[in-house]
Amino acid sequence: MASFFNSVRQGLNRTGNRNNNQPQQSQPGQRQDSPNLASGYAPSSLGPPRVPPLPSSPSLSSSIGMGSSGQLAQEHSGHPMHSSSLQPPAPPRPLFLNPNVQGFIVKGNYMTLAATPKLVDSGEWLAHQVVMQYRLLSKLLEQVLCPNEFTGLPSCNHITCPSMSAGTINFSHTYTWLDNNRQPTTLPAPQYISLVQKWISGKILDPKIFPTDISTFSNVNTAAATFASGGPPTPGIPGAPGITPIAAGPTSSSLPMSQLSGATTEWLGKSAGFPEEFQSDCKSLYKQMLRIYAHLYWAHFKEPFFDLSNERHLNSSFTHFVTVGTQFDLLSRKDVEPIEALLELWVGMKIFPAESKIALWFGPSAMAPLPSQSAVASPTLPGPPTSTPVSGQIAQVPGFGA
Repeated sequence: MASFFNSVRQGLNRTGNRNNNQPQQSQPGQRQDSPNLASGYAPSSLGPPRVPPLPSSPSLSSSIGMGSSGQLAQEHSGHPMHSSSLQPPAPPRPLFLNPNVQGFIVKGNYMTLAATPKLVDSGEWLAHQVVMQYRLLSKLLEQVLCPNEFTGLPSCNHITCPSMSAGTINFSHTYTWLDNNRQPTTLPAPQYISLVQKWISGKILDPKIFPTDISTFSNVNTAAATFASGGPPTPGIPGAPGITPIAAGPTSSSLPMSQLSGATTEWLGKSAGFPEEFQSDCKSLYKQMLRIYAHLYWAHFKEPFFDLSNERHLNSSFTHFVTVGTQFDLLSRKDVEPIEALLELWVGMKIFPAESKIALWFGPSAMAPLPSQSAVASPTLPGPPTSTPVSGQIAQVPGFGA
């Protein structure tokens, strides 16, 4: 009997070995797994290896989960991540507001450089200051408009500066140019600056605005006055010299009373031959130059000025520029708004004396809210009004080349 059971057991083993050792037929396009003894499963098995479950982790389970649709769902501190709940990061502080780069090549009170000397006509001195400030600005612009020897492009080009702007992304002043149809047009910064330079040069070279002929000058203190009832006193009859008036010609009833009474209108630079609108033209020139300075600080302070160690020249020129502009009422607080953070820093560093207008605007005793332009500015310049300061402000200015 023992031999019978042994033969039956051997027959069963041979049948099992034939079934297990029979090669599996692979389907077309199906990869046949190679034997892997370290995997812990049979070489002929086609299924994936069984991986032991991961230990439960509170940090992983609270932050990563699989939704019903199989997509990864991430939670942030128990709150779902939505694009509307994310706040934009604060813009980085610009380099020109770093106290460590506030160097100057001229130290002292800049008001002494802007004060009108004695025995010099105020109009002559203002004309001198405007022309000098434009020359200083032109020298600074050569650094940003000069092509780079490696890239062939200047620092200020249509790619890096697609618009004439100054400020951060959240609050930026963008200036537009009015075309021939008086429609506001956004221009690249180098094109805008080029148009401003041509316009300022045309104004300075215009003898009607900046006269250079000495024959047009007059001295109001020694000029003879004319009256509607007669001319200046001349020697008259014996016994009463110098009191006989010369008969004047017929007058027109349409003339203004001030002209009929002999009164004259005074303006800055009249005695030196400057026109009545001379100061108004200087305000327009100064406003355009200020916008260029604001663009230089916001867009090009690091490259090229700081990289070339020329930030002290830029700071000195701008300090002198602002001092002259405020002393002659060519700039208002509204005009310097794009660069007021720098002016506040300089007031705190006592770059401007306490009696200067900049110190009164941005000093510790200044009021926090910005006063209206009518309270601190001179009469409004001709042209379209400036829009209110909002995010992405666009200040429309006349197209002077039109």
